[in-house]
Amino acid sequence: MKKYLGFYLLAILLLFIGVITQDPYILHILIILWLNIILATSLWLIYSTGEMSLAHVSMMAIGAYSSALLVIKIGVSFWVALPISGLIAALFSFLIGFPASRLKGFAFFMVTFAFAEIVMTIVSNFWQDAFGGHSGIFAIPPPSPISFAGFTLSFSSKVAQYYLGLTIMALIVFFIHFMVKSRFGRISKAIAQADILAESIGIDVSMHKIIAFTIGGFFAGIAGSLSAHLFRVIAPLDFGINYMIMVIAFVVVGGAANIFGPIIGACFFSLLSLLLAKWGHVEVLITGMILIVVMRFLPGGLLSFPSTLKRLKSRE
Repeated sequence: MKKYLGFYLLAILLLFIGVITQDPYILHILIILWLNIILATSLWLIYSTGEMSLAHVSMMAIGAYSSALLVIKIGVSFWVALPISGLIAALFSFLIGFPASRLKGFAFFMVTFAFAEIVMTIVSNFWQDAFGGHSGIFAIPPPSPISFAGFTLSFSSKVAQYYLGLTIMALIVFFIHFMVKSRFGRISKAIAQADILAESIGIDVSMHKIIAFTIGGFFAGIAGSLSAHLFRVIAPLDFGINYMIMVIAFVVVGGAANIFGPIIGACFFSLLSLLLAKWGHVEVLITGMILIVVMRFLPGGLLSFPSTLKRLKSRE
């Protein structure tokens, strides 16, 4: 109980933030944090197999554009577009997963980078009537109201959107947490540590990587759909390489030992981004410096800071 006391207190605080404050700016920042946590934990799911993808934010873009077009052009409800967008992103993840799953390290990294560039080139330069070119898509409608037993829940306010984002983020984080704790997670860990040995005992390493890549892509697509309808505008620059590097930093700087690492990383960099927003490119500079320092002195990420500090004290 004591071990998770801080977690329970934080969960209670998050439940009441929408009641404590209705400041649209604070709620907007927290909604961005929910999306960052979804991206960081779903990328960590892929990373648990030992590979780092550069296409993850592109899967978010696929989910965002799919959801916006489904609602605006075809007229489906947001609640239908949300899972479909995740499935479309998962389908692309599955297709790119086939060639990528047989590669390792730098080669895997470059294939996913190439896919990300293809996605960004297509949404920026082709079918501009649909994708909106470099300007993107504007005036995307918010999530549709839900009516039940004479009660209607609207999502036009920031408070309602805050709780929607918090609920979906919590569900995804719990799902990934239990998935990694299951046999699937143990196999991922075995593959990450010794893939040849894992294959020698009958594990289909390629298929396992494809499944992890596809599930991670599904959640990135869900984050994209939420982003499109909560911020009501999407553009190719929102899903560029800078954001992708930032999401990787969430995982690396936060720590990859368990699911709390990418969550800590997402919280740390989201707060840092808020504090440095006035200084533009200084944010990228400081992010890079933090990445270098953590990689040098905290290879286990911020998650390992207490144990590292304890070890240093024991030497004194």
